[in-house]
Amino acid sequence: MYGTHFALGGFKNTLKKIRQKFNDYVTLDSWSDGRLILEPSDRHSSHDTLEQTFQDFFQDFTMFSAALVKCSSIASFYNHSTTMKEELFKRQNETGNKENSIEQQVSTRWNSTYMMEESIIKKLDHVNLILSRDEKHKNLQLKSNEAEVLEESLEVLK
Repeated sequence: MYGTHFALGGFKNTLKKIRQKFNDYVTLDSWSDGRLILEPSDRHSSHDTLEQTFQDFFQDFTMFSAALVKCSSIASFYNHSTTMKEELFKRQNETGNKENSIEQQVSTRWNSTYMMEESIIKKLDHVNLILSRDEKHKNLQLKSNEAEVLEESLEVLK
């Protein structure tokens, strides 16, 4: 299972942390023959700290990637299943919400990932309930830490 470091820290904080650790680790020395030379500023603990920061980042990114794959699978299932569409619209009507569909991610649309994530997060309770009743697609339910990661990524993707 993936850790929750990413969900607690967020994209922006994780990237800021990497940048700060990198700045702590290297100092810009000079240009030599058109190449920038980087030298360690503190060899005692900075390397371990920088390495741990990158490990945390890759763990976080892995968690985000897994959640994004689930979102894509949910959107695909929704767009190919009239039963799920009808059930989602029924649930939205019962709760007084406007009937909204789940957007599909499209590689040629720059904001489609954002739109897909947002459409799923807004309907997450309904989507998870519908998926929980479908034996074949139960595994697509988003866990709370995955939902947190996706919510934070919406801030970055805006």
